[in-house]
Amino acid sequence: MLTSVNQHIVTISDLIDGWRALGSRKLRSGVELLGRMPVDDEMAWMHVVFPGCSAATLDGIERVIGTALPTSLRAFYRCCGGMNLFLGAFHLCSYRPAGVQVG
Repeated sequence: MLTSVNQHIVTISDLIDGWRALGSRKLRSGVELLGRMPVDDEMAWMHVVFPGCSAATLDGIERVIGTALPTSLRAFYRCCGGMNLFLGAFHLCSYRPAGVQVG
């Protein structure tokens, strides 16, 4: 099963690489903004990708929720700590450090 998860992570990583071609910016917090585009009279970022979580952070999340994360979800969150895609139409979030906000 982990091999399948790894293949999906590679597929997502390839998508993100393609979106970088539309413009990207990495913030000091590790958050990456992808796909700059005009929206109304301003420029916006199509996708926001949060940095991966450390093993210690995931261990802390498991302590707070009182159960272990599925191995595949844990592997995904090690690579990517969540995303807001398509101008916020799709959200997949795990842990965000204090002060990291997208809106």
